[in-house]
Amino acid sequence: MSDSDKHYRDHFSSTYGESGEAWEEVAPAYGYGSQAAGNERYAGRHWDEIEPELRSEWDSRQDGSGPSTWEKMKAAVRHGWDRITSGDSGLTY
Repeated sequence: MSDSDKHYRDHFSSTYGESGEAWEEVAPAYGYGSQAAGNERYAGRHWDEIEPELRSEWDSRQDGSGPSTWEKMKAAVRHGWDRITSGDSGLTY
């Protein structure tokens, strides 16, 4: 298990552990946040500015058969973002 995987699993346990969510359901949200943090489209922007765009993209990935999962997954997406951007300033490098 990589350090990143362990880090995200630890966050998952503390954030989603009692929710009944499975790691396999939440893991893609960590990756999504990490990938967004490395995307030049979001470079130099604050989380609060890009969050609506990320939500829209997240929702567009769903098949439309149910309600948005964004509110359940947002903490994992944000954590993935913060892990890459150091979480201090909310900006990418």
